[in-house]
Order: sequence, then structure tokens, then C-alpha cells
Amino acid sequence: KTILLDYHSRTSVKLVQLLCKHYWQLNVDFVPTTSDYYTAIKGTTAGLIIGDRTITWGPKFNYAYDLGEAWYNFTQLPFVFAAWISTQKLPDYFINQLNHAFKIGVQNIAEIAANYQPTYGSTFDVKHYLSHAISYPLDTAKKQGLQQFLSYNLKTTQI
Repeated sequence: KTILLDYHSRTSVKLVQLLCKHYWQLNVDFVPTTSDYYTAIKGTTAGLIIGDRTITWGPKFNYAYDLGEAWYNFTQLPFVFAAWISTQKLPDYFINQLNHAFKIGVQNIAEIAANYQPTYGSTFDVKHYLSHAISYPLDTAKKQGLQQFLSYNLKTTQI
């Protein structure tokens, strides 16, 4: 009946609202949060939890839904949760440096994962997450998914 909304991502908030209305066809109350709200998730109150907190909190609940998977099932398109964008043309040297940094990061996933794995212990496989759960290039299908998301009048969705 109620979904508590994570205050860390407006995109995920809009996505869960869109999915509730158009895909799951649920009429629920959305409640913005401003601090930790995880213990309030019980009974008929659900919660949108994003990012690293899902690693800790996700397993504590009986039901968990991946918004990216739900979006794909709804549209048959991938969802773009994050992208580097600009309101003005960026200098070529900056774009080249940024692309080079991305390339180095992707080429060194094993080393990066090894550095972060101790934070999560054996309950979460950082290397698998970075190399299989995230798709980095902004390809044609992702651009189509982004256009599909933006085609909904997101301003009319109330929070």
C-alpha cells in the first residue's frame, strides 16, 4: 500500500513510480524519505533501496525486485541508471581523457574488485557484480531504453 522512496536517486524513484503505474498497475502511496528508513519496511509498506545498501539490506526481506530487470520485462530494452552528460559541448581532450579513464577502469575490474571485496566479505561477489551486472557502453539499445523512459511524462508522476 506504501512505498518508501530512497532519497539517493531521483531516477530510481521515477522508475519505480512509472513501473507501479504502467507495468505492475499498482495504486500505492509514495512516501519520500530523508534518512534511514529500512526498519519501517514491513507489512504493507515496501521500500525502494538503491546502491550499496541493497547488499546489506536486500537479503533481510522476503521479496526483492530488480528495477532494471522489471524495466526490461516491461519494455524489452535495457535501462540506463547512470551516464555522464553535459548541457554544453565538451572539449575533445576532456572527452578523450574521460573515455581513457573508463577504459582503464573496465580493463582493471579484477584489481578494483580485489580492493573492495574485503568490505563485503563472502556475502557479495564484487568482481561478478562489476563484470556481469553492469554494462558500460552506451549502445543503441540503451539509448532506445533511455528515450523510452524519457517519453513518459515523468512530471505528472506524484511523490
